[in-house]
Amino acid sequence: MAARARAGAARHCQSCGVPLAADNTARLCGRCRREQRDQLGNAPARHNREFFETDAFRAALFLTRKARALAQGGDASSLTILSKVRSLFEDGVGSDDPAWAWWVDESELSWHEGMCRQDLGDSHNAVDQFERSVAAAPVSQIRSQYVHRAYLFEAQVNLRSWSAASATARDLIPLATEVASTRTVVLLHKVLRRLTDADSRAPSSFLHDAATLNSVLDYAPV
Repeated sequence: MAARARAGAARHCQSCGVPLAADNTARLCGRCRREQRDQLGNAPARHNREFFETDAFRAALFLTRKARALAQGGDASSLTILSKVRSLFEDGVGSDDPAWAWWVDESELSWHEGMCRQDLGDSHNAVDQFERSVAAAPVSQIRSQYVHRAYLFEAQVNLRSWSAASATARDLIPLATEVASTRTVVLLHKVLRRLTDADSRAPSSFLHDAATLNSVLDYAPV
């Protein structure tokens, strides 16, 4: 999903002769805007409006990637950047926006913020954001439900929120039998492997749900 968006944005920058890199996204987008503006010249006002609305989505995509990179380096300014990204999308996706903009929604943005907060060690607020990402994902989109719940499960386990993690594990069990996602299976196996003797304080109810999930994953489609 996000890969398709990145590919579209990369093609846009490559058409301007600009390399794609997480640490120069703001400068990169500015150059793209200037070059495209020069190319438009005296184009009709509607054309100009459509371009700048489209470019805002590209800018937001690059800023999201920049925020994630900064968070991985421990830079809390990533959260300020994500606030700017949210403001760019507050009006939603319109008919004039690029085809790849469809993936940007509250669920995806909350997931990115959850990942940033997790990288920054802000575990409690990371869980809050992952919960928002799950709640915002349409029930009919079972792949999104599966992926976002997996990250929520990881955050809950990291925080040792055993009761909440048990509930999420039970939600994941039927999804794991329906959705083929190697990425999600790998993530869940990684989380479950960390449940060693050091986690012996986890209640038996959680360990039972975790063991059931682990068994289901062994036969999950990938």
